[in-house]
Amino acid sequence: MGEREASASTVISGWRERAWSAVSTGACLASVAGAVGFFLTSEALLLGAPVALPLIALVASKQQQKLRAEALAQHLQTVLDSTATPAQVQTSTDWVVAQLQEISKASDQASAAQMRALHNKLGSLEGTILSAGRSAHAAASNVQSSTGRLADANSKQLHSLRGQLLRDISELLPEATSDPMPLLRRLDRRLQGLEDKLASMEAEETGALRNARRDIEVALQDAEVALQATVRTETDIAAQQELAIQAAAGRPVVLGDTQWNALGTRLTAMGAQIKALEQLPTQTAAQIDGLSRQGSMEGRVALTELLDPLVKELKQLQGIVQSQGVPASNGDDAALTAELSNSIASLQSMSGQLQSLSQPLLDMMMRQDRLDSLRSAEAESSSADAPAAAAASRTPQPDAAPVAEPQDADLQESEDDRQRAYERMQALLASKTSSSEVGSGASSTSATPSRTQWDSFSVVESNAEEDVYLDNSSYYAPGYQEAPTAPVPLPPWSDRLQEDDAALNEPQQSSWQHPPAEPAQSSNGLLERAEQSAPLQEDLQQFYNAEPDAALRQGRAPWQYNSEEHRSHRERDQGWGDYEGLLDRGGKLLRHARRGVKAGADLGAIDACLQDTLECFKAAAEIEGSDSRSLGNWGITLLEYGQHKRSYLSMLEADSADQGQQSNGADGFEALGASRMRLRSEARQALVRAGQLFKEVVLADEEDMGPVSRRSLVHWAKALCLRADLADNHQDARQLWQSAVDKLQAVISADPSNASALRAAGLALMDLAALPDAPASDLLQDAKAYLKEVSSSNPTDEVVQSALQRCQQQLRSTVA
Repeated sequence: MGEREASASTVISGWRERAWSAVSTGACLASVAGAVGFFLTSEALLLGAPVALPLIALVASKQQQKLRAEALAQHLQTVLDSTATPAQVQTSTDWVVAQLQEISKASDQASAAQMRALHNKLGSLEGTILSAGRSAHAAASNVQSSTGRLADANSKQLHSLRGQLLRDISELLPEATSDPMPLLRRLDRRLQGLEDKLASMEAEETGALRNARRDIEVALQDAEVALQATVRTETDIAAQQELAIQAAAGRPVVLGDTQWNALGTRLTAMGAQIKALEQLPTQTAAQIDGLSRQGSMEGRVALTELLDPLVKELKQLQGIVQSQGVPASNGDDAALTAELSNSIASLQSMSGQLQSLSQPLLDMMMRQDRLDSLRSAEAESSSADAPAAAAASRTPQPDAAPVAEPQDADLQESEDDRQRAYERMQALLASKTSSSEVGSGASSTSATPSRTQWDSFSVVESNAEEDVYLDNSSYYAPGYQEAPTAPVPLPPWSDRLQEDDAALNEPQQSSWQHPPAEPAQSSNGLLERAEQSAPLQEDLQQFYNAEPDAALRQGRAPWQYNSEEHRSHRERDQGWGDYEGLLDRGGKLLRHARRGVKAGADLGAIDACLQDTLECFKAAAEIEGSDSRSLGNWGITLLEYGQHKRSYLSMLEADSADQGQQSNGADGFEALGASRMRLRSEARQALVRAGQLFKEVVLADEEDMGPVSRRSLVHWAKALCLRADLADNHQDARQLWQSAVDKLQAVISADPSNASALRAAGLALMDLAALPDAPASDLLQDAKAYLKEVSSSNPTDEVVQSALQRCQQQLRSTVA
């Protein structure tokens, strides 16, 4: 508003100056004209003009000078107002630097998001290429078999024509002696007909081979176009990221005096806290011992509240210092640079000291928890030998429940089993050997762990109770139970497969695994499977793509164009979607991904569906990080994703085996090895994260070895078994399988009728027995007992029946 008024006053002042200039000029001209007229005409009236008009011109000139002076003064005032003080310049500079840093941070985050999206799209494209390669191999095998059948048919037809020709010659031979010319002409016509038939057969065979070759070339060209579009997208993102890095490198990092003072103050205060903390273990050891004898939880909570803020403040300050960076040391800033470097070093040493000081306290608290549990177990066992009245007086009982008899052997055995299961779970969680469950082993020695049962192990069917994460309410995890929610866009294969499920009459798919990769089939079977899955692939492509034709015209992959409806749901889930809606959508996507695997749909589309499922459950976990539903379903999806990557690896190995090591020289062999290593690494990362999530669910469960803990331990064990199958050496595989068996046996101790745990334990023990230097006989005996129990409860489980037969055969061979 002020700028508008200033511009308006400037315009008015300019017009006034021009008006006075015109008056002055007119008065001067009029005075000259009056003087000339007076000399020429001698009129007395004209004598006043040379006298009065110069006065008017003088007044106008004065006004004009006054206006110019006012304009100059206004301009000078504007210049003075626009001149900033050094403090204002520093403030403005700081604001600009902050804005540039925010822009740089946003650019880095956008680049990271683009790289993650590109990685996900590359995974989907890899699955699509593998599916296309499988179809191409099936088509090539079918072409070869068709060529062989055509050659056999031609040979049979030629033999029949030859026999018919010989018969005709033998019949017409007597006539040849009398009149040979008609016979020769007839033979010539027949020979001409045979030549025509042979020519037509050759033309048909050539046309069929040409069509098959053209179809294969078209499929390869489509895959090449999609791959080139992806590479171009990756190049563009890399160029943008390089420009952003160059722009960020050119910006100076400025730390003001206030920031340096605040940093020094915080470091001084934290140094004092660290010095006080160094004396904390000796001062609090007696307090912790007293608290452990008293069984007080308030002291532990107070100790945790004392340690946690200091740890958080150290991490926060370290992140602030690292994000600010060290400014360029020139002139007066050299001392500040050295001080900041020393501050960072001291901060890191403080963090290490704090961790080393707090670890013994945490270990003491964990040991005290285990002692409390053992004391409670001893109290319960001692109360079983006391009279019933004394037991009732010591142990609070519900009013309506009768007092249990202490002589009940079944009840005592059940209590002992639950206590042993709880102790086993606590030992598993606090075990020092859990490091084998985090690393995957990086030995260069290649191992070949047994895979006799694992492909069948990945199709375990279980009841709905083992697949559901639930809380104290009646709400079931949406991935496995229907809940009334708003409709969301889903792959179109679902309606078709709901009709197929009734016809197949198969049990419900397990909640944690994909079916394994299909074994090698004949060319006709592969072609038939590819033809059956083609409509499902088209439906899935329509679900994830909006304008595939336009994408191909622009030279980009079709899956880079998502529908508006799908994009809106993804934005809602990633930003402001409600918790229950995220769980419901993630569960539906997970079910449809399983249906796609069951129907043999495109691997790339299934990969994209699983990635969307992971985003939903991850967003739900960010909203409610302590809910077992979000953590458990997130872990199950990671388990599915790891199994999906493992199916990629199995398919790649099967293709290389079919080709008979006929790769494109050393480069092709190198590329194949790199792909295997990458797929193995991606599968391991997903399975390791899944195990961490299941562990969080077990630790957060308030009920000792309750249904949620048992299900989480079973899923955790299955993730460990998958990692053991992907291990690089026998030692890592043995540690992972042993850890999985320990968890499954803890579940079986708490719930002896848990079919899923029994089944998984039996199969894991068989794989463990197949390793070198393993006590095969003892392990197979335990596996046989577990599998027999599952077989008796579910005689229709073909996988368990087959595994039990193999186990018995291996036992007989071991004894023999």
